[in-house]
Amino acid sequence: MTAREVADRLRHDLGKAIVLSRRWLADGASEAELQAALRDDVLRTRRGPDGVMSAFEVWAARRGEVVGVFPEHGAVRVIDAAMEALSAERAAIAGEGPVAAELLTRLAERTDAVEGACRALVDAARGGR
Repeated sequence: MTAREVADRLRHDLGKAIVLSRRWLADGASEAELQAALRDDVLRTRRGPDGVMSAFEVWAARRGEVVGVFPEHGAVRVIDAAMEALSAERAAIAGEGPVAAELLTRLAERTDAVEGACRALVDAARGGR
């Protein structure tokens, strides 16, 4: 696959999907709604006929080809760090009980970081940075 194909695939499968449910939330959504959206975005990132994959599984499946094409790109480190941080909070993301507002904000920031890093890889593949 070309760099552009790898980047476009990652952006579609991970970058857009990890923020999809949250993007549909209305302004002023409750913390419970935000938590449910983050749960779907992180733990049910890719949904299709072959089943459901979490963001962690999508990244694990795509990381090798991404590193093969973008071995030194900082966006890979950003995604790695965000995935590590999200993984550390996996129990809170999966739980049904309330999560502190500060943690929800951090989780949203981490998913935004993944989205931005995937976009940066697309830009790089198209001749940008």
